[in-house]
Amino acid sequence: EGDDKFDVKVKKGETITLPIGFTRPTPSPTATPTTFPTEKPTASPTAKSISGAIEPQTPSPTERPTEFPTAVPTRSPTETPTSSPTPSPTSPPATPTPSPQVCVSAYEDSNANGGRDDNENPIEHVQVEFKWKGGNKVTGTTDADGIVCHSVPAKEKVTITIKKKSPINGFTQTEGDDKFDVKVKKGETITLPIGFTRPTPSPTATPTTFPTEKPTASPTAKSISGAIEPQTPSPTERPTEFPTAVPTRSPTETPTSSPTPSPTSP
Repeated sequence: EGDDKFDVKVKKGETITLPIGFTRPTPSPTATPTTFPTEKPTASPTAKSISGAIEPQTPSPTERPTEFPTAVPTRSPTETPTSSPTPSPTSPPATPTPSPQVCVSAYEDSNANGGRDDNENPIEHVQVEFKWKGGNKVTGTTDADGIVCHSVPAKEKVTITIKKKSPINGFTQTEGDDKFDVKVKKGETITLPIGFTRPTPSPTATPTTFPTEKPTASPTAKSISGAIEPQTPSPTERPTEFPTAVPTRSPTETPTSSPTPSPTSP
């Protein structure tokens, strides 16, 4: 039963027992030579006929050993069934202790309250640097869930640095720091949330356009002594909401000449 070589797959915590059966070889039958006693030929009495003449004798057959020994059959050995060994209970394999890990979870803090709300989205492609003793340094990038993790030595200071590059260039960090130190126990995993808010765009002022009149240069008045007198700037006229009526001059009456009296003759 079974093979002398085979492959198996064992599930976690499973124990399987593979029976392999054997039978003893059947011994070749030992040929036992059959011996027959060789009888000494006895002289047959010479039969004489009544007349006294010797009659021919038929010799007794002498048994002769066979050329090949006759095999004495032996019983085939009865196979003794061997009981399958009862597998001894084995203790489940020890679960290996996972390596300690540090994770960073980046998200967009839309309301800038310094904590993550259910409706706030992760930020992908944020670069995070993990650095520890001996100059070991690894840089990872957050995935679609905004998370990046890395295995680190236990009970050793690990420096986490957030790279302020795209896609968070110009963002304001509202939770966590851009650089911090942590220590992780054996088999422990810690996750550090870091929140960012987008920069608020400055409002663009819409310019109000008014017609600008060209200023007229006022002549510089000089006093008698030649000193420059302070000038009062002329007010710049601004269009009124309603048109200003242009006054018309009152008509000047044209005087009528009095008639010159004609001289009368005496």
